[in-house]
Order: sequence, then C-alpha cells, then structure tokens
Amino acid sequence: MAGEAAVGASRGPIDQGTSRRVLGGILSLVGDHRGAERELDAAWSLLHDADVGEAARVVAEQARAALRRGDAARAASLVAQARSRLEALGAALDLRELENLGWI
Repeated sequence: MAGEAAVGASRGPIDQGTSRRVLGGILSLVGDHRGAERELDAAWSLLHDADVGEAARVVAEQARAALRRGDAARAASLVAQARSRLEALGAALDLRELENLGWI
C-alpha cells in the first residue's frame, strides 16, 4: 500500500506518528476499521510523550474512528478526552471539527 510506504519514509518519531495518524484516518474513512485502529494505536505510541498537539489530534482521530465504526461508548470517552486536550491547547479548528466524520 502506498500509504504504508509513505509512513515508512517519514523521518523521526513525530513525522512518523503524524503520518500514521493521517493514514489511520484515511483507513477509517474507507471502512478498514482494524487497519485504522492499528495505525492510530501506533501513532499514539509514537506521539503521546513526544508532542502534545499531535497526541491530542490522535485522540480526536481515534474518537472519529470509533464514531465511524459505530462504537458510541468508546467514542464518547475519546471525544471527552480529545475535547479536554484540544481546549487546553486552544486548538479552535480541531475543536470545531472534532465530531466531523469527514475530517482527518
């Protein structure tokens, strides 16, 4: 898959984590929920201690992925976590699009 090749070409953990977040969002959009979860988990592993903004965006994408696959309970928890993180950052655009299922 071309997306996986692009992730592999990313330099450094923040770039690789961000690439995995985007790939996870795309996989979720096209209905590959297992692949999305795998990539978003990998993104979280790379970013949770490395970049607070990108880590917040991973949680937001995990929330949207849960919404897309119909996991309302998991989505509610993740939306609350993402909202808290994004508010702390003052990330107005990310907050506005938090539950927009067409957003990555």
